[in-house]
This record gives sequence, structure tokens and C-alpha cells, in this order.
Amino acid sequence: MAVRIRSLEVKPDGPLRALLKIDCGDLVVVYGKNESGKSYIVEALLQFLFKSGKQSGWELRDFEPAGSAVVDGLDGGPVKFSRTSSGKLDTRWSEAGVAVPEGFSRLLVVKEGDLSLDRQRRSGVNMDTLKNYLALSSTRALDAIDDRINATYKSGTELGDGHVIPSRKTRLITDHLALRESVTALDRLRERLAAHESFSQLATLRRNHESVSIDHETLRHARRHRSWQLAGQRDEVASRLNRLPGESELTDLLTGVRKSRDAAAQLAVRHDERTGLEKQQDDLDWIDAALEEYDQCRGAITPPATHAPVTILCGLGQLVALVSGLFSFLPGVVLGVLATAVCLLLLFRSTRAHQFNQSGAAVELDRIGAAYCQRFGDRSVDRTTLVASREQLVDTPGQLKQVNADITRIDDELRRTESSITSTLRQWINRDFGADEWESLCHELRTARQQDQYQLHALDEQQAQLQIAQSNRLQESPGTEWDEERFHEIQDRLKSLDQQIVDTENESRELRDEVVSIVGGPINGGPLEWIDTVEQLHEKQSRQYREQLAGAAAQVLVHQAIQSSKRHEDRLIHDGLDCREVSQPLFQLTGRYNEICFESDPGEETGDPRLVVSEGIDKFPVASLSTGAREQVLLALRLGFASLALGNQPAFLLLDDAFQHADWDRREKMVTQAVELVRSGWQVFYLTMDDHIHKLFTQAGKALGDRFQEIVLE
Repeated sequence: MAVRIRSLEVKPDGPLRALLKIDCGDLVVVYGKNESGKSYIVEALLQFLFKSGKQSGWELRDFEPAGSAVVDGLDGGPVKFSRTSSGKLDTRWSEAGVAVPEGFSRLLVVKEGDLSLDRQRRSGVNMDTLKNYLALSSTRALDAIDDRINATYKSGTELGDGHVIPSRKTRLITDHLALRESVTALDRLRERLAAHESFSQLATLRRNHESVSIDHETLRHARRHRSWQLAGQRDEVASRLNRLPGESELTDLLTGVRKSRDAAAQLAVRHDERTGLEKQQDDLDWIDAALEEYDQCRGAITPPATHAPVTILCGLGQLVALVSGLFSFLPGVVLGVLATAVCLLLLFRSTRAHQFNQSGAAVELDRIGAAYCQRFGDRSVDRTTLVASREQLVDTPGQLKQVNADITRIDDELRRTESSITSTLRQWINRDFGADEWESLCHELRTARQQDQYQLHALDEQQAQLQIAQSNRLQESPGTEWDEERFHEIQDRLKSLDQQIVDTENESRELRDEVVSIVGGPINGGPLEWIDTVEQLHEKQSRQYREQLAGAAAQVLVHQAIQSSKRHEDRLIHDGLDCREVSQPLFQLTGRYNEICFESDPGEETGDPRLVVSEGIDKFPVASLSTGAREQVLLALRLGFASLALGNQPAFLLLDDAFQHADWDRREKMVTQAVELVRSGWQVFYLTMDDHIHKLFTQAGKALGDRFQEIVLE
């Protein structure tokens, strides 16, 4: 799995004026003017992820960046690194069996635009650099050894059957044949020297035992001090935990929040019910009025009255008038005519009133029907329909009263619950918050409590592992941190030394008896005196063999082994530069060269080889290329060496203005190739203060969509 930086957090310090906190994309471009914190971010990442002490070779400023970086692609899932993390990336890779070379961070990080792997070379790289990054760093040590070998043994000298065959005679091997006869005696001398070493070894073992015992006691004090530290940390965590709400309180709070939410929902339902019941109450009031009016209208619609008395009186008046006229009785005629006229007037008015009442009642009934249709959707209305509708609504007043009571009750309960929740939360939350935050605040408090409980449990486990009684804890620091692994190592070392001392004492007694037997007589003095006697007997015979013959043979063998190793490493370097992991990024970045190798430099008197590139026909020294082309080659070597070290897996690149020396035409190509690296699986961080490069990356990064990320520093 590719190693990539998931997220980065760098707290403000030095030139970085604001917190930088990002979830990293595949192409991250950080743009900022001079002294905006760009280089500070690179130095922070170096200190977060890699060993960056004095031995690393990085020249870092005296800042102590705070923050962290989370890296994916390592065993065990995402890993968080900070400046104080103990296991850096190169350490984790080494522990995982990845043979990362010395200075591996220089392959993945380009600081302040310096792409070279060797600042002393114009080409930016030399043989030692290649040997280091191709896991061949032993060559430098071998060269130093070879320089100390006498030239006599470097030109044709060979080893025969137990002797040296030089290309020419030398004083060192003249007596070789004679010395061969003394080999048996020399072997016996070595046995006696071993006995002599056992005596001196005894004193050394005792001194070592004393020194290790001091270290053991110091670590015992460190363990007691560590127990005191853990107790203090536990008190701090326990105090913080006591200030947080208990689980039952949080459960009650969450229950109250849910009740509040349910009550609010019930209140909304009751309001909706009240709206519906208020409409039904309005319909009921209307039906009561409509029934009363309907009955009045139906009473007005009756058959016309017969008016029999008036008709009879009218006939009598006519009869009186007729009879009086026959008898010429004028008053009777007048009275009859008046009576007839009055009766006819009464009959006319009664008929007209009945006709008017009938017409008004019909209009009112039509209006009631239209209003009923509008309210209930049925236009055919009669008294039975109105009564039936009223029966359906007769319980509405009671229901409305009950709903209003429920609304009042629920609203009161809701207010009390909300007030209780708010006042309770304010015991632990020192800021303003709304009802929509209640549940999340409860979960935050629960999470904080769980974290403190987990930390408390972890501290208790660590304390239990130390097995230190409370009364035996040590407040004063012994000056050494507790290291359990080292403590056990020292304990094992003490046991081993104890056994070695016993074994050496027994061996010394046995060898003393053997020396007395070899000397053939009593030996005066102590062990040192009679061992000196044995040394003197063999010194003359062994000195020349040890100093001349053995030295000569050793130099011949070492020189031959070094030459064989150099030839083998030259082949490995050639194969390493010729592999796909190097040639592919070389061609991708340069668009021209597909081969790179070392060849002898005719202009160098030292015979040091030079690095050349080729497109398949001509060869070009890297030192003679333009700055931009040379930086492309060096970037390709970085990618190739990093890929080889990581088992052909892509990783991340931190490029701090790595393209600033390239001309403008080549810059666009290098930016394009950086985007292609992202598409091939690499994660690229490019930090720049160059407006042109920033613009090129912004334009090219759009094609990556949300995989592209742009950060502008203030």
C-alpha cells in the first residue's frame, strides 16, 4: 500500500502566523510569500516524520514545531507522528524489514529548492551517494581499509597452500617456510594466551559487573520515579474525571433531551388538533344557527288561508246593499257597500302577505344550502341532514377543552424540562448553546468521560506493571528515564556476567595446572608471573609469524576481498541505474533520456567516474546539463531510489521550490510531470513563493478535481 500523508496540523510559530490544519489531497500546493512559514512547514514535516538530529545532515533552524502528521500505508493502520514521536518513519520501515538507506529522508524531501544529493558535485550525485541509496554504503569503509594495505600486496600477490606467494621477494615473507614449521608451537601458544586472557578477563568481568550493577540500580530508581509520575498523572486525570458528569447524569440528561423532543412533537400535534377542533366548533355553532333559521323558514312556507269569515262578511255586505237598494234604503246601501269594500281590502292584504313570506323563506333556505355545501361538500340539505351533522359535532366543545388543557400541560412540562436541561448543562459547559446542541453536548461530555476513564485504566495498568508500592515511590528523578526493555536487558546481562565470572574462575584453575605441567617444573609467583614465563618462551618463535606472515597474508586476503566486492558493487550500481524503477521516472520527467549510468571521465586525473544520461544514441554528462534538465534527472533519481527502497511502492514527495531554478518553458513541463506522478500513485506536496509556478500548479491541478488542494499562507 502506498505511503501517504492523510492529514497535517502545524501550529503557528516563527514565520507561520496561523494554524495550518488540512486533510491532505494527492497534490497539495502551498503558496506563500517570503517569511510566510513555507520553509517552517517543511522543517516541521521533517521533524514529525524523520530523524532530524545533527547526524541526519539536515540544517534546521532552532524551532520546535508543534503539531502532527497522520500517515497511511503503514502496518497497523494510520499512524500519527509529532516532533516528539519516538518511532519515526525510517525507524518503522527498518523494523518492518524495509532496507531504507542512510539519509532516506533526502530522497522524499527537497528543502529550499536544493535537488542535489551531493552539493560538492556539479552533477549533484557521486558514486558514494549511489552506493548509499542502492544499499551499498559499505564501500566507503572498504576503501578506507584498502588504503592502509601495503602496495606490495596489491599487485599480483597470491595465497598458496598455507603460505603467501608474492609477485616479488620481500623481507616480510623470506622466512615463510621456516615459520610454517613453528605453526604447531604457535597453536599451543595461542591456547596458553587464551588461558592468560581468561585471567585478565576475570578482572574485566568484575569491572563490567560493577558498572552494570550501577546501571541496574539507577534504573530501579527510575522505575520508582516513573511510578511517582504515573501517580501524579492519575490524580490529574481522576480530578478531571470527577469534574465531569457521571454516566447516570448523562443518561438522565439524554432522557430529558428525548422527552423534550417528544413533548415538542406532541405539542405540535395538539396545536394541529386544536386548529381542527376550532373549525369543527365553528361548524357546530353554524349548524345550531342554521337549524333555528331553517325551522323559521319552513314555518313560513304554508298553504294560503281560506279567509271564510271575511268572505261571508263580504257576501252579507253585498246582500245588505242589494236588499237596501231594492227598498231604496240609502243608509243600508251605503253600509253594505262599505262592508263589502272593507272585506275585499282585508282579503287582498292577506293574500299579498302570504305570497311575500313564501318568497323570502325560499331564498333563505337556498342560502343555508349553499353555506352547508361550502362547509361540508353536500348541497342537498334538509333538517335531518343538519341534525345528523350536528350529532357528529356535538362532542367538539369537550374535545376542544381537553386539547387546550393538554396544550397548557405539555407546554408547562416542556418549559420545565428545557429549563432543567439548560441549567444542568451549564454546570459543565461554559459557553452559550441552543437546544439543538443539547444531545451533541451530552455525547461530547460522555466521550470526554470515556477518554478519561480509558486513560485512567491505562495509567493503572502501567502502574501495575511497575509493581512499586505507594510508600516506595521516588519523587526525585535519578536523571535517567525508565526503560523496561533496557532494565530486563541489564538484568540478563548481570546474570550472564555472574555466570561468566564463575566459569572463568573455574577455567583459570584448570589452565594453571596445565601451564605448570607444560613448563615442567614449579612456577614462582602468582598467575601473572608464570603466564609471563610462558609468553617469553614462545615470543621469539611467534613474533615474526604474527607480525610479518600473518600481517602479509591478512593484507592479501583483505585486498582481494575488497577488489572482488568493488567489482560486485559496480555491477550492482549498473544494474540499479538500469532498472525500470529509475529509467521510467527519468524518461517521464525529462521526456528524452531513458538511460543513466557512470562512466570514466577522461578529464579527471583521479579516474573518478562521471554520471551520464542517454536517449539511446548519444551520452551527455549530467554535470553539463542545464540547471532545469539536471534537476529533472536528480528528481528522477530520487523517485527511483525511493521506489526501490520501498519495494516499488509510491510514497509522498515534499518539494520546497524544487522547480525555481528551471526556465519558464521547462517549468510547465515539470509541473505537468508532477501531476503525472500524482496520477501514477505518488502524493506530491509543492511549496512555493514563485507566482509563476503557483499559477502553473493551479491550472494543472484542476484536472485532478478534489484530489488537488491549494493552501495560501498569509
